[in-house]
Amino acid sequence: MSAWLDPLRVALGQIEQPSYWFFRDDDAGWADQKLYALLDCFAEFHMPIDLAVIPTELRVDLATELLERHRRAPKLLGLHQHGYSHTNHESTGRKCEFGSSRSSTLQAQDIKKGAGLLREKLGTALDPIFTPPWNRCSSATVTALLALGFQALSRDATAAPLDVDDMTELLVNVDWSKRQNGMEISREALGINLAYALESPLVGVMLHHAMMGPADLSALSEFLELLSCHRHVICLPMRTLAATLSQSA
Repeated sequence: MSAWLDPLRVALGQIEQPSYWFFRDDDAGWADQKLYALLDCFAEFHMPIDLAVIPTELRVDLATELLERHRRAPKLLGLHQHGYSHTNHESTGRKCEFGSSRSSTLQAQDIKKGAGLLREKLGTALDPIFTPPWNRCSSATVTALLALGFQALSRDATAAPLDVDDMTELLVNVDWSKRQNGMEISREALGINLAYALESPLVGVMLHHAMMGPADLSALSEFLELLSCHRHVICLPMRTLAATLSQSA
């Protein structure tokens, strides 16, 4: 196996309690063939993965394929909402679809429209979870989500804190395709980040299938094989984690 995973192997060898993990892949609706390759990779190791689906980008053929995969293995595939159209509405600063420049009313309108589009095509397979594009949103987003019956919000662990007392958060703390100064970080740096993430009781890994090539899938296979063989690692769907965290709050 590749040496880039050595820091994670060492860290895993030191844990004595269960380590909970989830995987979130963003931008379902783009680059379908790459998405299917990613799903096949997870299926090979019987590992669960959750897809953040862009409502306006979900075509009938993609929805049909995802529903068939969900039917065959409902515990291994989660589907939830990824914004509305993945559109930047900020005139300055960092990209954001649900940022501070938009009111709760405007945000709620988009979230509701997006949820309707997804329910039309995914039905009961759709989980009441929301991932904002670019992992950024505002307190107005939380207000809208609560009013619309969402149960969980997923963002990056480094995102600015929000008042989410009544909303379960599922934070990702590892970005598989993380970039620094416009360049993707090295595989060795990724291995270190994964090892460091074990300090958290819940590790969330964010993927972007559209940015992943054959080399990424090969490395991901090595990584998933390592996790799947470890007795203390427990990988769960986001809906299961959201329900558990909600009950313990």
